[in-house]
Amino acid sequence: MPRLFVGLDMPPDVSERIHLLSGGIPGARWTKVENYHVTLTFIGDVSEAQIDDVDEALAGIDCPAFDLEITGTGSFAQGDDPKVLWLGIAENPALKLLKQRVDNALDHYGIAFERRSRFTPHITLARFRQHPEEDKIGAFMQAHNLFKLPPLAIEDFVLYESYSGSDGPVYQPMEYYPLG
Repeated sequence: MPRLFVGLDMPPDVSERIHLLSGGIPGARWTKVENYHVTLTFIGDVSEAQIDDVDEALAGIDCPAFDLEITGTGSFAQGDDPKVLWLGIAENPALKLLKQRVDNALDHYGIAFERRSRFTPHITLARFRQHPEEDKIGAFMQAHNLFKLPPLAIEDFVLYESYSGSDGPVYQPMEYYPLG
């Protein structure tokens, strides 16, 4: 079964700049340069028959293009155990509108997806299986908290397929949907 999610792709030059931040935390599994993206909605496993419905739902979305600002760092944890280190996305009403329209379109077509109580747009830098050295994470976040890239023009969104490769996860774009 294909495992799908909807997101925003990062251009190669932006991905290269982000990737320069990788390193300095023992035990971190750093995201591969070709895997940087912003997840809008995680759909999960779908049948082959559902792929056409997902495509049709997303193709009908009308939303304006917008600029995205990548700025700052943060982390997600389970209890006191950090699990994900990320770059943040500045508050953006157009991004929230796109997320809402993606979710509404999937709902309209009866496609199940992961619902989160809060949408925290981000770009995953690293994941941790075991409890990392907290002082290293703190030092990393402090050193890069003011990280900021010039605004990035977002002119489309993407349906991705996710699968496990020999070197970790692979995120394969299946379809691009224009904005504007």
